[in-house]
Amino acid sequence: MNISRNGLFTACGLIGFLAIGAFSALVPHHPDIRGPKGHHWYELKKKQFEKVMDEYIAARMGEVNAAGMSIVVVDDDNTVYEKGFGVADKEQDIPVQAKTLFHVGSITKVFTGIAIMQLAQEGLIDIDAPIQTYLPDFSIKYHENTRRMITIRSIMAHQSGIFGDKVSTEDGSQYPVEDFRTFPEFSQNEYAPYNPNYITAYSNFAVSLLGLIVERVSGKKYEEYVYDHILKPCGMNESGFDPVKENPTLLAKGYDAEGNPFPYYYINCGPAGFLASSSDNMAKFIKMIVNNGFAQKRSILHPATLQYMYHNQSVYLPMNLYDRYASAYTFGLSWMLENHTLDYLGKVVGHGGNLPPYNSNLLIAKDKKLGVFVTANSANFYPNDISYYALEQAAKIFRNLRKPELPDVPPVVSMPKHIKHFYTGTYCMMYESPIEVYEENDTLFAQFLHAPRFPLVYHADDWVSLNIDGSIVPGIRFAVRNVNGKKVLCAENRGQFTINRQVAGNHLVLDDTLPDAVTEKFGIYIETTSQMPAVNLYADTIQRSKKPFIRADNLADNTVFSLLPSSDGSFVIQGLGRGAQETVYSTGDTLHYAGYKLVKMPPAPVMRAARSAQFTETEEQAVPAKTQKMVVDELIKNIKKSQQM
Repeated sequence: MNISRNGLFTACGLIGFLAIGAFSALVPHHPDIRGPKGHHWYELKKKQFEKVMDEYIAARMGEVNAAGMSIVVVDDDNTVYEKGFGVADKEQDIPVQAKTLFHVGSITKVFTGIAIMQLAQEGLIDIDAPIQTYLPDFSIKYHENTRRMITIRSIMAHQSGIFGDKVSTEDGSQYPVEDFRTFPEFSQNEYAPYNPNYITAYSNFAVSLLGLIVERVSGKKYEEYVYDHILKPCGMNESGFDPVKENPTLLAKGYDAEGNPFPYYYINCGPAGFLASSSDNMAKFIKMIVNNGFAQKRSILHPATLQYMYHNQSVYLPMNLYDRYASAYTFGLSWMLENHTLDYLGKVVGHGGNLPPYNSNLLIAKDKKLGVFVTANSANFYPNDISYYALEQAAKIFRNLRKPELPDVPPVVSMPKHIKHFYTGTYCMMYESPIEVYEENDTLFAQFLHAPRFPLVYHADDWVSLNIDGSIVPGIRFAVRNVNGKKVLCAENRGQFTINRQVAGNHLVLDDTLPDAVTEKFGIYIETTSQMPAVNLYADTIQRSKKPFIRADNLADNTVFSLLPSSDGSFVIQGLGRGAQETVYSTGDTLHYAGYKLVKMPPAPVMRAARSAQFTETEEQAVPAKTQKMVVDELIKNIKKSQQM
């Protein structure tokens, strides 16, 4: 008699099931395997956990006078901690509760990825097929004028090379705002900043295309598909994409850094970031994940498919920092993967979410069946550290697992001459003007534009720290690496709970002069159909080499974009990763970028950024340390900004 492969597995499974059943009949039933004192022991552990979390959260919220936040912690099928803090509505004095809805930002991308994989396991989608298979109206330009194959897989892992965002110039206070269904048409006139499968570069625009693929393949609106196939089966009945219409009394209002109401708005990239959910609902989602895709006795996603989503997709990229602490942008399929810091918990996956003023984070230690979701409604309150602390404490209290101490920064050693020479150069990161690294009197310096210089100290692990008055600046270090044949600037962000390293900046090679055709475009530009502030486009000069480069300053917050002219008359934003290498192109007196149309104003005195106070060689040495600290604080802020979801 022939037995099919499936039949063989079924027969083996039946024998195993009977054997386990017979064995379990001989073993006395224990009400709770988590501890020798059963249920009572577990309740004591929960109270212990509640105490440490309440104290930590109260302290963190008090630091910035946060309006409100909600958190849930899951242990397998148990919700061990679920609380709201502060208010969902200051004016009405409505407290945050378990069912209070917050926009979870880019955590939405995980739901979009699961929708794609549901269709893939049904045989309706091939994630390695060109996206034109499902979106024949999509195309994008390359400066090299060659075609590249963008796949669904590359989009899910943020390796498609597609630019990051497309802003809406419509009034975002009304729904529906111009949305992602128009994206294929828009992309036809835009340039891709990278070739596919070259570098991880986060893209809301690209993920939104996945939502459109879900629509065209399933025949349902994206929002309806996600609700019918993920939210409702998980029991997430209050979650959705239009809470103002569906559950207005449950939605937390948002507040700015001063505690004032933050105007509510819609976005045009719903599949990348507009889901609204609650701690109560997200607990059900976490339980589905730790139970291998099953919720309410129903399979949401096959265990093997879910497991496949956790595979590291970044490991073979040419522009990849091969480092065990490289985590700022390490992706599976739609999941972010935590790095070596949390190895003691096995595989830890999750995603952050930032849709101002809402900030959220999701962490799941799937091998230990622990999960945390935290969300807040103040623009200046980022609760990520609360999620890491909660996961650490849950592992300690419920699993008796103690997190290893983060390694100390290695000692300072003498920097070899050949490494000093290798580090020398001009580098550019997103939101920063160029940084010059040079040697003088046997000391390596980092010179920030129109700002004081910093001596660099070299550590035994080939990373450098900034030095202020003989003291090492904590929390941030840099390294220059040769990645795929190119010199790149790498950044390390060291916090209380994690160490994250990323490729952050490219090496600039500048010409001695700028073409006249470029200088004719300098001036103040405004966007007449949206709230974007004015931008000043002008030439600046590298402090030591005296070579010119182009900068665009956001005149509202002094954010700097460094640009280089392209051979076709456009400008390319410098840096590496999200938002970098994107194209700003012009038609007449209009600049086009990410959906903005910026019109040149009549000639006026050139406005300079507030940071542009000049320093001479002599004046540099006498600059007060607090001025240097301001530069460092801005640097750290911009690195974190480049990592926001």
